Amino acid sequence: MKKAFKRIAAAAASLAVAASICAGTPALTASAAYGQGGNGSAIMEYLDRGIYAIKSGNGMFISWRFNANDSDDTEFRLYRDNTLIYTSKAGQATNYWDASGNSSSKYRVDTVVNGTVKSSDSCNFTSGNNYFEIPLKSPGSIYSPNDCCVGDVDGDGQYELFLKWDPSDSKDNSQTGNTSKVYIDCYTLTGKQLWRIDMGVNIRAGQHYTQMSVADFDCDGKAELITKTCDGTIDGTGKVIGNASANYVDSSGTVLTGPEYLTLFEGATGKALDTIDFPVPRGTATGSTAKSTWGDNYGNRCERYNSGIAYLDGVHPSAVYGRGYYTRLTLSAIDVKNGKLSKKWVYDTGFNSSDAAYGNGNHNLMVADFDNDGKQEVCMGASCFDDNGKLLWSTKQGHGDAMHVGDLDPNHAGIEVFLCHEESPYGISLIDGRNGNKIWHYDGDKDTGRCCADNIFNAGTSGAEFWGSRPANAVYDVNGKQIGSKAPAMNFLIYWDGDLERELLNDISITKMTSLSSIQTIFTADGAASNNGTKAVPCLTADIFGDWREELVLRSSDNSKLRVYCTNTETSYRMTTLMHDMQYRMQAGCEQSSYNQPPHVSYYLGSETGVPARPNIKLNNTPVEPVSGNLVKNLVIKDTANAAGWQLLSSNTVGGLIYGDRDFTYSSLSSELQNCEYIMSACNSKNTDSDLASFTAGKDSEVYVLVDTREEDANSVPSWLSGYTRTSLTATSSNGVTFVAYKKNFKSGEQVVLGTNGMTGNVINYTVFVKEAAQEPVNGNLVRNFIVKDTTNAANWQLVNSNYTGGLIYGDRDFTYTYLADELNNCEYIRTACESKNTDADLAEFTVSKEAEVYVLVDTREEAANSVPSWLNGYTRTSLTANSSNDVSFVAYKKKFYAGEKVVLGTNGMTGSVMNYTVFVREPIQETIPSVTYPTNIQVTYSEQYHQVRFTWDKVENAQNYGIAVYLAGKWRIQTQTIPASTLSYTSPKNMTPGMSYKVAIAAKVNGTWDVANAIENAVFITVA
Repeated sequence: MKKAFKRIAAAAASLAVAASICAGTPALTASAAYGQGGNGSAIMEYLDRGIYAIKSGNGMFISWRFNANDSDDTEFRLYRDNTLIYTSKAGQATNYWDASGNSSSKYRVDTVVNGTVKSSDSCNFTSGNNYFEIPLKSPGSIYSPNDCCVGDVDGDGQYELFLKWDPSDSKDNSQTGNTSKVYIDCYTLTGKQLWRIDMGVNIRAGQHYTQMSVADFDCDGKAELITKTCDGTIDGTGKVIGNASANYVDSSGTVLTGPEYLTLFEGATGKALDTIDFPVPRGTATGSTAKSTWGDNYGNRCERYNSGIAYLDGVHPSAVYGRGYYTRLTLSAIDVKNGKLSKKWVYDTGFNSSDAAYGNGNHNLMVADFDNDGKQEVCMGASCFDDNGKLLWSTKQGHGDAMHVGDLDPNHAGIEVFLCHEESPYGISLIDGRNGNKIWHYDGDKDTGRCCADNIFNAGTSGAEFWGSRPANAVYDVNGKQIGSKAPAMNFLIYWDGDLERELLNDISITKMTSLSSIQTIFTADGAASNNGTKAVPCLTADIFGDWREELVLRSSDNSKLRVYCTNTETSYRMTTLMHDMQYRMQAGCEQSSYNQPPHVSYYLGSETGVPARPNIKLNNTPVEPVSGNLVKNLVIKDTANAAGWQLLSSNTVGGLIYGDRDFTYSSLSSELQNCEYIMSACNSKNTDSDLASFTAGKDSEVYVLVDTREEDANSVPSWLSGYTRTSLTATSSNGVTFVAYKKNFKSGEQVVLGTNGMTGNVINYTVFVKEAAQEPVNGNLVRNFIVKDTTNAANWQLVNSNYTGGLIYGDRDFTYTYLADELNNCEYIRTACESKNTDADLAEFTVSKEAEVYVLVDTREEAANSVPSWLNGYTRTSLTANSSNDVSFVAYKKKFYAGEKVVLGTNGMTGSVMNYTVFVREPIQETIPSVTYPTNIQVTYSEQYHQVRFTWDKVENAQNYGIAVYLAGKWRIQTQTIPASTLSYTSPKNMTPGMSYKVAIAAKVNGTWDVANAIENAVFITVA
């Protein structure tokens, strides 16, 4: 029976919660006491690591998410091309500037908890600019990309973009005239168009008509779209909603008759899943009766829409749709249950001015938990509606164009709302979000069409700055005190630089308030364009990926692309992704509505207060913990929808089950693949259009991916296998399918990404076998055919030309030699892994290319414990030593080996409280035999006639010439050094003084040197006759 390491199941608690809620069982009870950014019950999106890498100066800037489900002490390790370049420990930022990187570099982030790698994520977004481009398929030359919002349509933890196309003939509701059709597209962030919805001729183009509500409404881990539709709308699969031939456009170009719908679309395909009547019908829009319904008779006020999303029950998102606000105001809440739209509640003032909400709406809406009950309310500007659809409060100040909803004053309880007013007395107001009371107000001298508020400057006190178009040129603090007379731009906001203050976005420029009288431009998106005329708003700003700073989505100036701009400024703050703050996430979904407004977090963010508390939420579709085998480490199933069908097995063979969700078995399997570690995939994963899984090679490994040969027949082998080699290894299945194996080698520690299957229909998914790679021997000068047998730590062994004092000792530690015996400096060096000390088997082996001495340096604590390994018994302990930077002493054991002889490096002997041995290899030190420089058998003869002395001697081997010296007055006096090597005699000068005695030395010059150190001992004593 095959051993299963662990079955990979997707029955995470959050999924169980989601399933129970969506099935209509009682919702979880939300607590009023909850941390910032969450209520402990709200089911939010699972997000992946969201790594991006962009050009920054001469290097690359890499940024990634810190998610709500990451523990506070999570460690992140950033790798470039499998080399560790940065470690982010608890509290440290999740971004890094890599001076040595470029746009070809491959980055990954390992998530480490308690020393264990929990997941390993590759960077999917790399650019040689500071933006990513998404190529678009335009509906026509008159169209420009307009509002965007994001949702994860396939549950892989990456957002997709929903885009509304705006034609150049779009109209305000107050204007007559025909418009071209509206389209909604969905694109992946890598630029693939997933679908297009044609809204049809009966949906007019303009800012107030088509609003998009995007969220995972049914809690299945995948986002849906809800929007207003009409007869003739064509969904993303080509299916028409309602009457395809109906045309309700009147002679003035408006659409004021005919049925109106609300449709739920599947996010992955654009397929219409359910359509209901729009919750509040327009009724009669023209004529005298219309004026008593909406306040006008030409269809302006009844066609003013807003939309957004809100956690009305504190658990899962609902869609909210507003219709009308000049007079009659309506707001509807919609849920998704069992794939169907369900009307939750409707608020309708009717044409009744006595209703407190009558005429008190806005050209946008925002959501927040105003009453701190764990459920969100909907703010329509001057009116706020409770989670149950009842009016919470109204300021009765009429409607306005802009508002900002957040914790703008941290010293005031709850959420604040900052408004500007289109109706007299105009001006701006700061409102208490709990009850609608004015905190302060300033009148304006006319329609105040713009306002803005957030902490944009650290003025020394906590709280936001506030300003509007009226009163002009005035900036106020939280108390309503004017603190500046130079009002910044007020169109939009963005978190961009590294501090905790927010920056200003206007058109395509980001500016920074550096003092109350100074505003500096810090970024300009050249080649891009903003939307909606003087409002100059982006397609979207949101924390789409990377750390907590926001991305800026703009259209290219030629309308052919979307550009996603990312900050390349480092920050020292580690903070949870803003998209896991339930208020910010919902407001990011409201941003697209009518007169776009930026999202705000639920907490105050400022340099003077520091990083806020982390959110308390539940994550839907969270991947299961990674599993590991022998060769396959940290296997993560990214296709969470089919994760239950994946398994990691120790082996597979003929007759073994192929998939975890089918009963097909292998009827044949190449013998080379039998008993290899086996990743049993889910057959249904073939339908997933993104990476299916990833793992880290635990040892040098050969990875075999078995592909249905019908993919080869259709030229549809997935492109990610282009780096693999097609082999002759095959398999067949019990249902008559033939597989062929593609192979690639991976080094220990290298990440393996298993991509898409390529084809979906008429094929079955690939499967994966992993076997240990035969290690390629490494050769040096003396060390040949070097193989590390300790495959667990092999990646940290190295063969290097030499080592020396100050050199690195191990491949897995940063210890260095602080002292190394001279005889070992610059010898060929085998840098072992310190962790190999724990391996209870031979660690490595090699042969020597010529006669060599092998020195094994052993931790002296092993000697003290009498635990020097027995395989060193044939070695000789020397006096050579070394010391390490962590205060460990080593002593060298030496053995001579002859050319071609094998050297086996055994175990370390001890494991705890010692370090592993290291190895030096050198040619033998040749012992120098002193050269003979003094001749032997010297004979002396005397001439009494001439008073001379004659010397003769035997030949000295290798003599170059000879010399004669006489010892006089305590010193040697050289007589000659030029006697040829062939001359073996010397005669002194005549007439030497008879009776005088002398010491005479005869020496040979050998190997270019004279050796006279022993001249006295080798001298002859003479007396002149």
